[in-house]
Amino acid sequence: MDFGRNFTYIFDDPEWLSKLIIVVALTFATAALMPFFLAGLVPLTILLGYMVDIVANVRDSKKNPLPVWQDYNGYLAKGVPVITAMIVYNLPLIAVSCCAWILPRTFTDEMAVSFFTLANLCCIVPFVFVYTAVSWTLLAVGVVHYARNGQGSAFYQVGVLSETAREMGTVTLRWILMGIGINILLSLIYAVPCIGWLAGAALSIPVHGYLVGQYARAIQRYRRKKAGAV
Repeated sequence: MDFGRNFTYIFDDPEWLSKLIIVVALTFATAALMPFFLAGLVPLTILLGYMVDIVANVRDSKKNPLPVWQDYNGYLAKGVPVITAMIVYNLPLIAVSCCAWILPRTFTDEMAVSFFTLANLCCIVPFVFVYTAVSWTLLAVGVVHYARNGQGSAFYQVGVLSETAREMGTVTLRWILMGIGINILLSLIYAVPCIGWLAGAALSIPVHGYLVGQYARAIQRYRRKKAGAV
């Protein structure tokens, strides 16, 4: 997998600007509408459906992996299983975060508050880090399977997803490390006012889509090689 290619492939597409403008518009719509009864989930779901097509195009080595924006309803339908899986996978983190926020406020003893704060640092933070790495890896493999068969149930076949991630070994580890590196870089971009917000909004979905697409292509090649060896 090529780290730099996650960013540079976008600009090989002659229509990259028009495609990214729509990505930016939907990203800002997500942020602007989220306070209104979570209405921002609609544009976010469309973006996730668009990302699934990017994954499939990269997997199949299409010349221009960025899809043309035309079937918004199709992207919305395709994104529903993805966002549902993201919510389900993150329920444990939501529960832990709520407990970590609420419980200290129930204590009146400063010693108890200090003890719980220490417990947060020693237990909860490592759990969040490990769980996030594992759950997002399974989600990525789920997206790979979903992009191939179109079945939302692929996200919940944890045994199959775990086995795929394990079989890919160092490729899975490289995907995790690249994902961390990309998120750090995108965070730095978002930290720049105005220009950074626009650039970050334009790049996040295409970059993560390409990264998962590279993972999907590696899995596909591995399976073909394995099938040929049988």
